[in-house]
Amino acid sequence: MSNTAANNVAIRNILYMIAYATGISGSDAEAVFADTLKAVGKEPFDGLGELFAIILNDAVKREYLRGLERVYSPHEEPLAVLRGRPLIQKSIALKARGTMRLQCLYDSFTANTYMNQIVKTAIIQLIRSHDVSPRTRKGLRASALYLSTVDSLEANSIDWRLVRYNKLNQSYRFLMAVCRMVFEKSIPVHDENGNAEFSSMLSSQRLSSLFEKFIREYYRRHFPRLMPAAPIVDYGIGVRSQYLPRLRTDVVLTGPSYKLVIDAKCYGTILGTHCEKKILSPEHRNQIFSYVMHCAQRNASVSGMLLYAQTSMEGPLDECWYELGHWFYLKTLDLNKPFENIAEQLNEIGDRMMSGLFVHSKDVSERELLEAEKGQID
Repeated sequence: MSNTAANNVAIRNILYMIAYATGISGSDAEAVFADTLKAVGKEPFDGLGELFAIILNDAVKREYLRGLERVYSPHEEPLAVLRGRPLIQKSIALKARGTMRLQCLYDSFTANTYMNQIVKTAIIQLIRSHDVSPRTRKGLRASALYLSTVDSLEANSIDWRLVRYNKLNQSYRFLMAVCRMVFEKSIPVHDENGNAEFSSMLSSQRLSSLFEKFIREYYRRHFPRLMPAAPIVDYGIGVRSQYLPRLRTDVVLTGPSYKLVIDAKCYGTILGTHCEKKILSPEHRNQIFSYVMHCAQRNASVSGMLLYAQTSMEGPLDECWYELGHWFYLKTLDLNKPFENIAEQLNEIGDRMMSGLFVHSKDVSERELLEAEKGQID
């Protein structure tokens, strides 16, 4: 796969993950997914900027047609006719200067909100980007006209803590996520084999959080009967120390036969080395083991899975082991592969759980499975 094609696959997968992770529901979700798929398309892009520009164009048009976010904001100006509340002292000062107007303070229903300002700032930044084609840049200028009454911001001064969602602006979640990527975007690097490094596009912390939310929301959307959740599972703890952390899981799926605790990991490396032998991180192994054993205090039939985002440093991993009456799995998702491949792997896990089957590795023989389930494997 060429560098450009690898970039496009990884970029599209980020957008798919954002679309799921934002958790938009109902008809809004269908609109976002439809527009995202349409915008992403199947043709190669010349860069991140081009792709983000197309996504933003579609998203801004959609929000404009449904009505941009608006809020009531206090506004003050001199008027010939009274509007709102007159400001007496300032009106007297105006009259003293020969201006026969009233200084009025009134609430204006304006689209000049903080989120719209962020959107306009992202559009301006993309218009100035060399990654955007002239045709797409023309579309961005048209989108900017929808926000003609909205101020722009300094990109490096945006405070994302000021972004607030309510029942009326839930559709802005996807838009804000794309805008944030516009401001934080970096060109993906490649390994020695020319493969795109997915993790180079976002900070490791943000990418890990995005990966966790994506897995959870994917199952909520496509396998609601498995009741995907992220509960705290520190059952069985009697006297608690103030320094003891809570055991909050990433994803727990509840099938007809057993629960599956998934710990989603998105790191640069998956396996470590001990005595010149490749081994799983003891920290990660102990973490999933702790989740399962505590969860088993409420439900005896529990399995655990370490689900990693595959990197170029390790190939695909599909392993399992049986320990103290519970199955544990080690699997990877290659985020540099087309999204259909990722969905197929996730669907396989969900389908097997819905059927009451364990998510066993293909490398394990039927005899080994029978022996393990009888508790004969150490």
